[in-house]
Amino acid sequence: MGEIYKVTNTKITKSKNGYTIFNLELNSKIWASKLAPIRNRDKKYDKLYQLYENEQSLNSLIGKFITTSLEKDNYGVKFDYLSNYDSLKEFKDLLDKSEKKAFSTDIPIYNFLKAQNYPINIDGSITLKSPYDYFNIKDKNGTTICYPNNLQSDELTFENIEKIYYHFYDKKFIDTGNPDRDCNYGLTTTAIIKNCKKYHKYKGKTLSNTNSDVLRIGDKLYPKHIEYLNSLKGIKE
Repeated sequence: MGEIYKVTNTKITKSKNGYTIFNLELNSKIWASKLAPIRNRDKKYDKLYQLYENEQSLNSLIGKFITTSLEKDNYGVKFDYLSNYDSLKEFKDLLDKSEKKAFSTDIPIYNFLKAQNYPINIDGSITLKSPYDYFNIKDKNGTTICYPNNLQSDELTFENIEKIYYHFYDKKFIDTGNPDRDCNYGLTTTAIIKNCKKYHKYKGKTLSNTNSDVLRIGDKLYPKHIEYLNSLKGIKE
């Protein structure tokens, strides 16, 4: 799992064999390196190389918070590919697009804020600062879960999502009216979803595979959901 580091300096060096080496100074104390791709195919799809090729440097990364993994060997500290080139901005973009509903991300923002000495709540979560203080985040198996911290009983919550899913959606047949389109309900950490696969005529090659929300944590429940949850009150689990 990667961590977030601030790029404080960069330089380009050459190996004894003349190969290009990318070097990043992280958090003003760690120099990490990575051999630039050699094959044309790898260069074409390597975002870091494309940045270097366009600018002849990596200086546009200075001041940004990247997500990467570090590994130490006999030659120094190596970094892996960058999974996020501007981690804080990318996380803010997710917050802005969330419509105040829960979501998950591979950006390790929880560990980053914990290292910045953000206060830890009793349940282990962290409350974001204004203007996003309606969100808490927590780490679950290396994934950051971001969710509203003022959830109401008439909304989908972590406490009722499984009850709603298994009673109303699990293994329920969805009639698409199309022999080349299959849809099924599924459960994620933060939502009840509908997965649909579209095939070439008569179940040939898969043409598309998409997920859409049925209910996401923070969504208002339907009356039938509330009625069902109320019927469970007083029943010992």
